[in-house]
Amino acid sequence: MRKKTKSKTFEEMEKEVTILIESVKNPEKRAMLRSVYWNNARYAKTTEDVEKLRKIIGAMDAIDRRFFMNPDYSAFCYEDSAQPIGYGQTISQPSTVARMLYLLDMNKGCKILEIGTGSGWNAALVAWLVKPSKIITAERIPELTEFAKSNFKELIKSEKLKLNLEFVCGNAFDGKSKIWKQKYDRIIVTAGASSELSIQLENLAKALLKEKGLLLYPTSGDWGALELLQFEHKKLKKICSESGYVFVPLIKK
Repeated sequence: MRKKTKSKTFEEMEKEVTILIESVKNPEKRAMLRSVYWNNARYAKTTEDVEKLRKIIGAMDAIDRRFFMNPDYSAFCYEDSAQPIGYGQTISQPSTVARMLYLLDMNKGCKILEIGTGSGWNAALVAWLVKPSKIITAERIPELTEFAKSNFKELIKSEKLKLNLEFVCGNAFDGKSKIWKQKYDRIIVTAGASSELSIQLENLAKALLKEKGLLLYPTSGDWGALELLQFEHKKLKKICSESGYVFVPLIKK
C-alpha cells in the first residue's frame, strides 16, 4: 500500500517559491524573478494557484531571457520591463508574461497556438510548461521569425533542452495558413488588438479552439486589457478582463 503524503500548506508552498528564487545564482536574474513573483503573488489564493506560479517562475529560470534579447539591449535582459527587438516589436515585460501564462491555465498535453512570435521567448516558455506537447507559433514578419528561430536554436544548444516548438511565418488570419489545419486547447496572442481585430480574433478562435478551449489576448491602447474567453457550445464566453496593460499593436496584414 502506498503511503499517503501530507498535503502542503499555503505557507509551505509560498516558502518553496521563495527558496526556488533565492537559489538562482545570478543576482540580476534573481531580482527579475523576485519582481515577477511579487507582481503576481496577489493573484494566488490557493495552494494550486501558488504551484502554478511556481511552475511559471521555474520556466523563466530554465528558459533564460538573455537568449531572446536584441543584442543592443542585452544589458537589460533581466529588467522587469519590455525591451525593443526591432520592427516596432518588443520582448514583453516578464511580470506581464507571467500573468498571461497564469491566466492561460495550461497543463501537459495542451496543444497551443501562439499568434505573434516576436523574440520567441514566450513560445519557448509555453513549450517548457506543456512539454512534450507541440507548440505552434505564428509571426507575420519574416525577419522576426528568423530571429526567434535563431534564439530558440541557441537556447536548445546551450542548455541541452528538448522542446517541441514549430515556427510558422505568415498571416494568422489567412484561412489557408497551416495553422488552420488543426484545433487547439489554447490560443494566446502577444500583441494588442484593436476593436476590429478583437472581433476577428474571436472569430478565429471559434474556428480553431477545441470545446472548452481558451483564448487570451490583449487589447490595444495606453490602458489595454487582457481578455480571457472560453469556447463552449460554439460560443465564446468572457471569463475575465484585466485592464492596465500596454502592448505593441497587433497588425493583420
